[in-house]
Amino acid sequence: QASIFSECETADTRRAMGLRDDVIEAAGRLAEYRPVTVIIDSLDVLSLAREHRVLDYFLSLIDRFSLIPRVTVVAACRNYDRKYDHRLKNRDWGKIVVLGPLEWETQVLPLLNEWAIDPKLLAPVMRDLLVNPRMLAIFDEIVRRGSVPTAGTMQDLTECYLSSVVLNDMALGAPAMAHLERIAMEMLKLRRMSLPTVQAGIPERLMNPLLSAGVIVESGERAITFGHQTILDVLVVRAAFRERKTLLDFICSQPATPFARPAIRGFFFYLRSVDINGFRGQVRAALMDRNVAFQIKRLIAESLAEFDPEDTDWPLIKHIYLNHLELFKGFYFATKRRSEEHTSELQSRVDISYAVFCLKK
Repeated sequence: QASIFSECETADTRRAMGLRDDVIEAAGRLAEYRPVTVIIDSLDVLSLAREHRVLDYFLSLIDRFSLIPRVTVVAACRNYDRKYDHRLKNRDWGKIVVLGPLEWETQVLPLLNEWAIDPKLLAPVMRDLLVNPRMLAIFDEIVRRGSVPTAGTMQDLTECYLSSVVLNDMALGAPAMAHLERIAMEMLKLRRMSLPTVQAGIPERLMNPLLSAGVIVESGERAITFGHQTILDVLVVRAAFRERKTLLDFICSQPATPFARPAIRGFFFYLRSVDINGFRGQVRAALMDRNVAFQIKRLIAESLAEFDPEDTDWPLIKHIYLNHLELFKGFYFATKRRSEEHTSELQSRVDISYAVFCLKK
């Protein structure tokens, strides 16, 4: 699990976290007797880490493993991090397998039946969420605590989870949630996936219940992290909305580093779900502002391609086409990638705009 080494910059710290010095040699010896598969999870977390040396170390491990006969390496990474980090994007991975959603009929329905949940009572948007393994696990945890959540987005469902596990727990409640939001903002500011326990400053009466619930976990010696990275992103967005920040405010409140990308995407998608009219104006403002880095603008434009468009979205798309041609190219190719998986009205209508764009070029 590479994410637990995201702060380990030296051999001593990696060794302290349990990564043996002779891991290459050990795999080689085992491969003399049988084929060996090495699985390295969460390269995206290493990509977001402050120190590039951590990711570089694991990439060198992959290279060295790959030289050993009968050793196969499987590395996992979120797709948009793989596309944005040049160290991941420009590598020859041999074969890239994009994991799709779970199968509703064969994988999700049997679990719902086991949990005594009538799938007919779930809204279509909930069905779309539950084919995501992480969202299905969150849904399960909420159901185990006695309620069936309704949500329209990943942010909504994760907030339902936090409400069920933290806010509604008499041992935790609002004080614990305030601590979690503060810690999330601190991690985002410091670009760290974990904090020393002393720096986190969670009272012991709250720490043990949070650890038991799996909201936070111990990361190495005297440090804590969230049970899943999405919790950090949701807490940061939750805090920003409570402070009435706009998308531009949120972007400008932090350095334009890779670490901020998931939180910006989280804010972007949540804003779309709760204020679709304000969303378009805020996207325009962010794209027009000179203080927003181009890589963040590109992230916004490409993320826009993930929505099924409404008729009122086309003025925004036209605005990008007329005023931000390079961003429009990124948006267009993102719709192309999406259309390879799903036929969509978005692609057919954007094709027309792109044809005009190419003629102008």
